[in-house]
Amino acid sequence: MKNENVIKKFISYELTDLKALEENFTEMAAEGWYIRSIRSGIFEYEKKEPAKLRYCVEIVPTADRNTNRINQKTAEYIELCRQSGWEFVCNSAEVYVFASPDESIPVITTDGDEKLKLIKKSVRIRNALLWLIAVLNGLSVSTHFLNYENERLMPFWIFAAVFWVSYAVILIIRSISFHRWYKNAVGNIDSGNQIEYNGKEVLKKRKKFFYGYLAFICVLLIVMAVWCMMNGQTAFAITLLVEIAVVTAVIVPLVIILNKSDLSVAAMVIITLTVVMLLITVMVFPILLLGI
Repeated sequence: MKNENVIKKFISYELTDLKALEENFTEMAAEGWYIRSIRSGIFEYEKKEPAKLRYCVEIVPTADRNTNRINQKTAEYIELCRQSGWEFVCNSAEVYVFASPDESIPVITTDGDEKLKLIKKSVRIRNALLWLIAVLNGLSVSTHFLNYENERLMPFWIFAAVFWVSYAVILIIRSISFHRWYKNAVGNIDSGNQIEYNGKEVLKKRKKFFYGYLAFICVLLIVMAVWCMMNGQTAFAITLLVEIAVVTAVIVPLVIILNKSDLSVAAMVIITLTVVMLLITVMVFPILLLGI
C-alpha cells in the first residue's frame, strides 16, 4: 500500500545547482515535507509538522562517489558539523545534506579547490557521454545521406538531421554555460569567497529552454507532416501528426506531474508513453518501407 506520509519526486540537478536544492528543501519543510533520502535523482520526502529549517547542501571531497556509504573521514566531518549545529540528513554519493533550525549559524565550508575538481570531473564525464551519443547519431545520419536507397524514408532522415544539429547546439550552449560558471567559481575562491551555486531561478530558465525545445520539435514535426502530404506520403504524415498528439497530450502533463506530483504517478505515464510510441513504430514503419 502507498504510504501517504511519504512522497517521491524526480528532480534533475547538477553539482552546480546545490543552492536550488537548499531552497527546495527549505520550502518543502515549511509545508511539512522533509527530505530524508536521495537516490539517482529520486528525492524522498516524509510528512511531519511544518517547521522553518535552514538547509545546507555541500560536496564532501572525502566521500565515496560510487556509493552512499559513509567512510571514517566523512563520519568525522559529519561529527564536526553536528558540533557546529548542523545535523546530517542524508547524502547521495559526494553530495551531503545538513539541516539546522538556527538561521544565524555559519554555513558549512569545505575545500573549494577540491570541490571544483569533483564538479569539473563529473561534468566532463557527462559531456563525454552526451557527445558520444551525438557523434554516433551524426555518423548514422550522414552515412544514410551519402548512401540512401529508399527515397520514401528521406523525410525521416531530414528530421533526424535537424534534430541532431539542434541537439549538438544544445550541448555547445551547455558547455559554454558551465565554462562561465566555472570561471566565476574560480574567481570567488581566489578572492577568498565561497562558491556560488545556481539557485531556483537558473533551473526555471533551464526548464523554459526545455519547453522551448519541445515546441521547436513539435513545429518541425508539423512542417514535415505538411511536406509529406504535399508529396503524397500520407502514411508518414499521419505518423508525424500522431507523434505531435502524443507529445502534447502525454509529455506536457508528464512534465507537470514530475514537478508537482508523486513519482509513482509519473512512472505510470512514462510506461504508457513508451507503449504508445512502440505501437506506432511497429505499425507504421513497415508501411513506409513497403511504400504504401
